[in-house]
Amino acid sequence: MNRLHLSIYKKWFDEILLGSKKTEYREIKPFYDKLLKNHYDEVKFVNGYGEERPFLVVKVTKIIKAKEFYEIHLGNIIETGNL
Repeated sequence: MNRLHLSIYKKWFDEILLGSKKTEYREIKPFYDKLLKNHYDEVKFVNGYGEERPFLVVKVTKIIKAKEFYEIHLGNIIETGNL
């Protein structure tokens, strides 16, 4: 199972946790071109720094390269920690 690891601002982290945000967007840049060319089953979102930072593991339903952004479509939350 392939897992993508991404840092995210608290506002967006909380919206994913509440279920109101179902798509994460990342700007089309060489870094994400290389990172997102692979298939991922889930994404681990982290917020903050250090060992005890909050995290969410969420199912990835699909990743689309749109005109200006990558769209990472999210499914159900699989795991949470350090909330």
